Amino acid sequence: MHWGIGKVATVSGALVVLAGLGVGGYLLFVDEPAQGDTVATQAVVPDRYPALPLCPDIAKRTALPKLTESSDRPSGTADPESTTTVVSCAWSATGVASSSVTLYLTRSNVPGSGRGEASAKGAFEVNTKENAVAIDALAGATKAAWVSDPHYISRCAIRFYQGNASAQAIVTLPKGPDSADQEKCREQVKALAVATSEALG
Repeated sequence: MHWGIGKVATVSGALVVLAGLGVGGYLLFVDEPAQGDTVATQAVVPDRYPALPLCPDIAKRTALPKLTESSDRPSGTADPESTTTVVSCAWSATGVASSSVTLYLTRSNVPGSGRGEASAKGAFEVNTKENAVAIDALAGATKAAWVSDPHYISRCAIRFYQGNASAQAIVTLPKGPDSADQEKCREQVKALAVATSEALG
């Protein structure tokens, strides 16, 4: 097929309309290839992760109190083209900061469609629209941000996404004179987020 100024190309194939999550429609023109022509194909974007790490995989990479809660379960999704699973972990002990991680894995139902990473990116963007400050680099994360809640001065959080996985790490300082020490809180939650990112690989 040859394109030129003042010429109209003849399309002998089908016109297909594709819709993507959070993006507009795309037009894909498919033509019968003539000798010497090449046919453009849609890029294949495989899911980066087939499964999530479990709580012990995160805990062995940083100092944490006793594991008090863990779960690995499927999660509902409004997107019929992807499937989501969730791993939740919580660590706590008397007199020390409590920590928690929630990991979401979104897998494309159609291999190579890129739906999994698009969903992880979308979740990150929705949850960092307010009270969030971007982090320049965080281990292997694609994007990361500090997320604060003005109602909980003893708590700090980081959200990030990495391929087709997204995560939230939270640290809550214990009651006492240092319960509002945001510098200390951020130091601990960053270590937790880095451990989570490294556990993903």
